[in-house]
Amino acid sequence: MRSHRYPIKLTGAQRHPEGPSGRWFQLLRVCAGCLAHLLGMNTKQLGLEPLIGVDELAEWLGVPIQTIYDWRLSGRAPRAHKIGKHLRFAICDVQVWLEEHHEGTGRVNGHE
Repeated sequence: MRSHRYPIKLTGAQRHPEGPSGRWFQLLRVCAGCLAHLLGMNTKQLGLEPLIGVDELAEWLGVPIQTIYDWRLSGRAPRAHKIGKHLRFAICDVQVWLEEHHEGTGRVNGHE
């Protein structure tokens, strides 16, 4: 003899007696461990160079952000890495690009 016509569905609190806050703290503990690991990493020892975004590059060069995008469309911007939907520039690539566009080299904007 059945007492219920439909199976009983337990809510989240009934399935997990520690409640949502218990899961939150467990996740927080795991993330804190990962964050501590990442903060302790020395990217210079790994041979990695810091990357800067478009806004940081524009601020560093003293130009509007749109100028960086315009330079990219015309092929005149420093070499960039596309990470997901974000553009990142390696400092060494920006330095090489600056040297190539230095007035003392005889080249200005790619012209002799």
